[in-house]
Amino acid sequence: RDDIHQGALPQVAKMLENNVRNAFPSIPLVTELIIKYFYRNYTDAIIDYGVSQKGGDVDKVLLEGYGLSEGAGIPVNDVLRGAVGPESLQVVLGERLGGKTILPSAGVGNSCTDFAVTGSITKNGNMLIGRNTDYPLNGSFDRYPTVLYYQPTDGTQKYMAVTSAGLHNAGVVAYNESGLFIGIHTIPTLDVSTQGIPVFMIGQEVLRNAKTFDEAIALFKTSRSASGWTYTLVSTKERRMAAIEISNKEVAIRESTGESHVQTNHYMTPEMQDANLDLNVAIVEDSHARYQRASALIRSMSGQMGVEHAIQIVSDKWDPVFKEVRGLSNVISTHFTLTSVVVDPGEGRLFLANGLAPVPHSTFVGLPLLEQFDVDQMGGSYSTYDNSAYHKLFPSISQAEQKYIEAKVHFESNNDAASAHEVLKEAIKLDPENASYHFTDGIMALKAGNFADATIAFQSCKKLKYKHFRFLGNYYLGRIY
Repeated sequence: RDDIHQGALPQVAKMLENNVRNAFPSIPLVTELIIKYFYRNYTDAIIDYGVSQKGGDVDKVLLEGYGLSEGAGIPVNDVLRGAVGPESLQVVLGERLGGKTILPSAGVGNSCTDFAVTGSITKNGNMLIGRNTDYPLNGSFDRYPTVLYYQPTDGTQKYMAVTSAGLHNAGVVAYNESGLFIGIHTIPTLDVSTQGIPVFMIGQEVLRNAKTFDEAIALFKTSRSASGWTYTLVSTKERRMAAIEISNKEVAIRESTGESHVQTNHYMTPEMQDANLDLNVAIVEDSHARYQRASALIRSMSGQMGVEHAIQIVSDKWDPVFKEVRGLSNVISTHFTLTSVVVDPGEGRLFLANGLAPVPHSTFVGLPLLEQFDVDQMGGSYSTYDNSAYHKLFPSISQAEQKYIEAKVHFESNNDAASAHEVLKEAIKLDPENASYHFTDGIMALKAGNFADATIAFQSCKKLKYKHFRFLGNYYLGRIY
């Protein structure tokens, strides 16, 4: 109960509100009306549509939400809006870039990376799955990592979820007793609508009912989400792997025919490639760089990969574009990697990172998969794998990244651009060659009304080797002048 109150649920329920407050000037009464408008016409509309498509019985469909609200003492609106907050933001983003410029420019964290390998790639021929969940909820989601074991009483099968305290939905990262794994990725697209089923509801339905790879595919094909997503689907017993690319208009399948599968944050099937919404060249480059880096690491480890090698991949900090170790941009383990997990179905276990973002650079704790789970034996000692070497090998880069995260929380959660600007100055001192820090500092300085410091920050961008930030530096200097 205490973890839920201090954790991600209250924050994710406020994400749409925070985006509105960060985008519009604060006007008494008017701002509150605008926030209510967005909740009513986006978040609540998606929930209403999902309920109507699942039989229309609100009390039955939302039973888990009511229970969580009552048990944790959290308003039921926060529970329900938290479940569809990410989807609401993506719908707002798609509609804004589709022409509704009056909408706020909703920020969407889209850096999740996962992979699955089998056969000759692993040292024992078994299957391994690695997964990072990246999202802008630093300090809350990563503070209370949670594994849920579901034992339904309605005839559906058992399943488990890797999540955070209070976000009791299995639609992000999960595994069921039939050996099906799912992991989700945001995909920016214009193919959005509030007339779509909440994607986490779709994922949970697959986990509860699908017993084979083909059954899962069939269930996915019957649904259209409100916004753009891709699910990684792995059948550990059938050794099949695929990406399920979903938008409000279409569902497409990319099944891997070899012994590995990698997914980041862009559609790859011919049917869906034109639906990719390229927000800017740096974001596109980042998704493709992570895909290429994960694929290259898998090839380099072929024939020897074990759990420790999978952990190396999810914690990788090498930027393949600029050929250097970086705190953020083009790296698999990024500043808002909030969950990191390696699944070893052959041994009946998963390893979950237990630390603050970037969480892969902490201790991984071994927990049982469903076949080995016994509630009476939980609470004992667990096998662990320490993976904190990054902080010791690259102390300045690591500390600068932590300062960036601190600044990010100041702005995203507290709408405090001035404090974010002051903290970013410290990040720049620690890692002066990373243009991301200079650029973000310039934006925070502008939002705080400090044009002099913003000018200095954008001039610094022009002196560094990262071409995207040189262009951005010139652009914003032009706006200042």
